Amino acid sequence: RLQNKTIWLQQTQKTIENLLSKTRLDEIAAWSFRQKETFASYYESLMKVKSVLLQFNQVKEIIQKQVAMVGIYQRTWNDLKKKDHFTAEELHYMAKVYAGILAESLSNVEELTSLVSSYSFQMSDGERMTLINVLSDRVEDNYQSLLRFNRQNSLLSLQRSKSLKEVLRIKKLHGIPDKNLER
Repeated sequence: RLQNKTIWLQQTQKTIENLLSKTRLDEIAAWSFRQKETFASYYESLMKVKSVLLQFNQVKEIIQKQVAMVGIYQRTWNDLKKKDHFTAEELHYMAKVYAGILAESLSNVEELTSLVSSYSFQMSDGERMTLINVLSDRVEDNYQSLLRFNRQNSLLSLQRSKSLKEVLRIKKLHGIPDKNLER
């Protein structure tokens, strides 16, 4: 009997220990759940702030690229006008191309301004980021177009400069005066 009572007490002790462990596990699970609920809104707010910061960082990069485009255009255009390597018709054509590139650039800036300054548009942050990404791609294409056009004009100017120098050198070598080529 004593042995049976001892076994029964041991089993009861095990049952109580198991209940106590289960109670502690339930308390830990409840605490974890409360922590998750408490900080869920905090983490959600952080994600929204991160999204907004990413948008504004990308907006900053777009604006910097637009400013760089205008600076590159001004330097190149002034340089091209100073050289006598292009006819009036060629300069007129270049001016039209530059005007088109800058008009597209202005359109991008206006769209970006309306997109960023008007948070009254009913769209999610994801949709807004998608539109900013599309706009960023267009700005990059516009920037690359400007660089390609500048490169083409610079190469043409360089080729004409070399040709002019060569013609002048040959004429000088043969003693042929040419007032039209000596600029």
